[in-house]
Amino acid sequence: MAYRFPALSQKSKTNGATYTVYTYLTPILHDVLAVPDRYISLVFLLYGVVSVFSTFIGGKIAANNGIGKLRFMFLVQAVILASLYVSSRSLAGALVSISLIALLVYVMNSTMQLYFIDLADKHVPSARDLASSLTPVSVNVGIALGSALGGFVTTSKQLIDVSWIGGLVAVAAAVLTWISYRLDHKTQHSYQQKASCSGEAIK
Repeated sequence: MAYRFPALSQKSKTNGATYTVYTYLTPILHDVLAVPDRYISLVFLLYGVVSVFSTFIGGKIAANNGIGKLRFMFLVQAVILASLYVSSRSLAGALVSISLIALLVYVMNSTMQLYFIDLADKHVPSARDLASSLTPVSVNVGIALGSALGGFVTTSKQLIDVSWIGGLVAVAAAVLTWISYRLDHKTQHSYQQKASCSGEAIK
């Protein structure tokens, strides 16, 4: 049972990390990067186009031991989010960071969806339908928490500080993913030992 909370929390935190920044992207573009109002919508168009590729990448990762790679993806996300703090000194550099944020925004979704369903199949098969609904729930929780955290940062620190704060949230997601991964492997190892002992007892 212990693996469930980290598994849910990591999905909330990855969205929390992204939305700590994304929620305040418009004021960042306007006040920090000095992008004229008429061009801000074009930046969001760029973000949307790049995020389409995020879904494709997420599917590829999910099909190849996605959960084993997630903790590294979260660390990459942390670096990219924090990079906006440095790249914000240049409009071109900031646009690269924003594009990379968009590229990772949906990468974890497919893997987490499959992971929740896989855990339900292994431990509580009757809860498979519930497990399939956990991803959108955790996404919404993450958006709410990320937006709230970003709001706190913008009122207590400089606006651009949401970037490295979001990076710290992504690091927390990486740690929770590692914990969930270890707990799941310990559970599988325990089941294998019990199955082996049962087989020997029958013989």
